[in-house]
Amino acid sequence: MSEIIISLAHPKLEKVYLRPLEKSDASRCCRWINDAEIRQFISNQNLLSFSQEEKWIESANNGKEGINLAIITKEKNIHIGNLGICDIDWINRRGTTGALIGEKDYWGKGYGTEAKLLLLKHVFDSLGLEKICSTVLSTNPRSKAYLEKTGYQEEGCLRRHQLVNGIKADLFVMALFREDFYPIWKKYTGE
Repeated sequence: MSEIIISLAHPKLEKVYLRPLEKSDASRCCRWINDAEIRQFISNQNLLSFSQEEKWIESANNGKEGINLAIITKEKNIHIGNLGICDIDWINRRGTTGALIGEKDYWGKGYGTEAKLLLLKHVFDSLGLEKICSTVLSTNPRSKAYLEKTGYQEEGCLRRHQLVNGIKADLFVMALFREDFYPIWKKYTGE
């Protein structure tokens, strides 16, 4: 990956912009990942230390295998979550996205949708990827709905795949192809 991202924004998407994660974000990210209410919705169920989170941010910024970005509100310039793309397969032109809105006051208000749209526009246009995958636990219907809102479709289900709060949850495998993204982008931006 030759390009370094400074930030991603679009004038018609009014809620958020994206910027690279910084070391100064580590304590906030650590708080989010260690919050039981948030952790129940993500694949990584492990508690993380501040130093582990700092190391992850440092490695996340190397730009070789993925991009990890902070979601920042345009109105108040508040870091509310993270998203990114990892496991980029340059030969087959695909990658895997993930996202987390850590500030609960921003859940269900469209911030994640706008952030995902900005990331997808970048990976399809600038990186030239053709297929983006994501996974979502059955215990997180809000996340599945937001993926579908941004164009992802369910490709499969790994049944009783992960233990969440003592219950085996299904893991949905979702995917979005480049050509299916552009009508969604046009719906939100008019372009």
